[in-house]
Amino acid sequence: MRSAFVGTIAFYALVVLRLARREHARWRRRAEAIADPALREAALTTVREDQMLAIGAAAYAVLHPAAARRLIPLLVAYQVLFDLADTLLERPTSVPGGGQAALAALEAAVTADEAGPGAPSLG
Repeated sequence: MRSAFVGTIAFYALVVLRLARREHARWRRRAEAIADPALREAALTTVREDQMLAIGAAAYAVLHPAAARRLIPLLVAYQVLFDLADTLLERPTSVPGGGQAALAALEAAVTADEAGPGAPSLG
């Protein structure tokens, strides 16, 4: 039992954490490239302030190590986008629809019913 725990911690430290940080940096670069100044500022603030939430979300990849390299980008992206939608809901912005539109888009993106028959599988 102890060796399984040590193996899981090692996998997290050596694989998951490294990939999650890399993926989070990719989202920071994407936020920097947003043309709309108000949305860019909201995105950069969110990425900066909620970094540990996104990296922490990637920890779920330890539950399926064989799919970790595919799961981590999804987990980090979901958390970053959820946090951005939350930020847009909390602050008045010039973004049409604000956080409500972002949450609706996020929900549609992850709803299995709407994925369709050609949706990729992690299995």
